[in-house]
Amino acid sequence: MTGDEWSTWFAEADGSNPRLVAKGVDGTLSPDGRRLVYGGTTAQPHLFVRDLASGEDRDLGRMFFSAWSPDGSRLTIWDKTRLLVVDAKSGESREVARGTIFSSSFSRDGEAIIFGKGSSPTKAGIFVARLSDHRSTRLADGWLARWGKSWIAFSRARYLNDDRYWLVSDLYLIRPDGTGLHPLTVEGETVGHGTDDFPRFGLVPNEFSADGTRLAACVALELGGCEPVLFTVSNGPGRKLDIEQVFSARLAPDGRSVLFESGVLDDEEHHTLSVIPFEGGTPRIVIRNAARGCWAPAPRTKDDTA
Repeated sequence: MTGDEWSTWFAEADGSNPRLVAKGVDGTLSPDGRRLVYGGTTAQPHLFVRDLASGEDRDLGRMFFSAWSPDGSRLTIWDKTRLLVVDAKSGESREVARGTIFSSSFSRDGEAIIFGKGSSPTKAGIFVARLSDHRSTRLADGWLARWGKSWIAFSRARYLNDDRYWLVSDLYLIRPDGTGLHPLTVEGETVGHGTDDFPRFGLVPNEFSADGTRLAACVALELGGCEPVLFTVSNGPGRKLDIEQVFSARLAPDGRSVLFESGVLDDEEHHTLSVIPFEGGTPRIVIRNAARGCWAPAPRTKDDTA
């Protein structure tokens, strides 16, 4: 963030060679490194996809980004009423689902999408849609899901002690065929005030490693905070990382490191992006005065498919 304007930057994994890519926020590079999806910062923000080779932007309208397909050819976007799959090259879109959408994630072969849909998190379901015909089937009760290599991680919402203020989430694993359903647990508080009297609202999945053997999740805290939790799939319990004032945690594709954002609430301009090994240890600061970081492949700024 520079002044009052957000911008998206690329940098090496060690924080070196930072360079401005777009005047926008929440940039996410496609898995093939060819395109960047980001949010514009106008009065009525739109979602854009930039082709890095040509520098051309495609305006996707007043939508929210959800996920890239594994090969980077498609992406899912959503608004308050529908979930769409968009062809990144042509801009053509197809509707996958209609209703209140909470999340979406591609299967590792890119042939299906899992998404959460319902009138509220407590009245939502996890659905799988085949992209060949967009036929959807309900997999389980839940609202937020991430698709790994062999497992799907998802959160199921409930009211804590029937208190309508305490909407909390429990984390589960399930196989894509609906078998193997089991909860993932954590050593330490995940819901309620806990021993430090700080409100916690349960576990939500972030992402799997590329080989599907590791999972990063967060204990959701009041006002957008996060306690990063790491799992070795498919067993538990999970292990909280010993770091404070965290707002996001992203697992590296190889599963060896976690990129996390830390800082003071309502001061994102001065947040810090750091890396910590999956096994724990001493964090290493990567970039200061930055927020909303994510791992990405090396950008490809020319057509070198040949």
